[in-house]
Amino acid sequence: PSYQEHVMRTRRSTAAACLVEFTQLMEKRYATSMVYTGTTLPGAACTNDLANVYTFAFAADPTATAYTVNATPAGPQVGDTKCGTLAIDQAGVKTESGTESWQYCWK
Repeated sequence: PSYQEHVMRTRRSTAAACLVEFTQLMEKRYATSMVYTGTTLPGAACTNDLANVYTFAFAADPTATAYTVNATPAGPQVGDTKCGTLAIDQAGVKTESGTESWQYCWK
């Protein structure tokens, strides 16, 4: 059990890092076009390792000034009820759908 928890935590940390990378890429896009509208989720190298354990997607289509990106557990990560779906928005606000606090889930 403790090994499985460690594996889940490691995957979760990697997913959180990917979300932060997405926000950096989105801000770079915003700096050049001054809107998020019409943006597709940028590719990030970190998602290759998580292809079977997290799904990355916008919560809704980005507006001119706002977006939220979710990392939804899939496959073996579905059992991560402590944190569940991780999300980050254009302001850098980090949330999770699980039972633990963001401080626990985003470290």
